[in-house]
Amino acid sequence: MTATAGKASQATVTLAEVAAVAGVPVPETGERLSDEQLVVVLRHLRYREDPPLSYRQAVAAFREAGFVGGEERIRRTWGELMSRDDATEAEKAAEDSETSHTNDDANADEEDEEEAGPRS
Repeated sequence: MTATAGKASQATVTLAEVAAVAGVPVPETGERLSDEQLVVVLRHLRYREDPPLSYRQAVAAFREAGFVGGEERIRRTWGELMSRDDATEAEKAAEDSETSHTNDDANADEEDEEEAGPRS
């Protein structure tokens, strides 16, 4: 048995599904991709395996699949994709933290009321 760099996730989303969610035509191999289609292909390639692919792995998979795109354009699009993903993760972490603080405040209020005892 051989080890693999990553394995396909159990609920793999297809390229067509990612394109549909993004509202762009399904990217075709061998054809010039629009900027939006390039994002869709790179996002699909990055996240189709767990753990997500690195830039070099994704570019290799991009070429292997037969997609066409200049190295500079792919690198720029990848950077934008990673920036958006980082921003989304930061927003989610902030929301989770805010929810946690709200819950902590509510719990502290309940504890304060319990310590104060019954009111007359």
